[in-house]
Amino acid sequence: MAQRSNKSSLLASLSSLPTDNASVEAAWRQVLLLRELSWDERVIARQRRAEAEAAKEAAENDYGMSQGEAYMFLSQCLEARVTQFVNPSYSYVAKVASKYLV
Repeated sequence: MAQRSNKSSLLASLSSLPTDNASVEAAWRQVLLLRELSWDERVIARQRRAEAEAAKEAAENDYGMSQGEAYMFLSQCLEARVTQFVNPSYSYVAKVASKYLV
């Protein structure tokens, strides 16, 4: 039922759009731009997920910790700070003293 109401509201909003060539062309450019931006964000999100998965596997293989154990360990001894924040970029430093990793 909810899908039908969503589709009908989308159709209603489509009927209110202007149909002259200049407006349609401008709307098409906006759609292409938004599609390109969302594609870039998806690529970045995939890269971040892959990096997080690689870090998780490295922690499990190198130190023999499960994800829960690693979380508890880092919550006790991690030193972290935001070093730079410029929208939308940021950098974050996370340190663990080597005496804890032996």
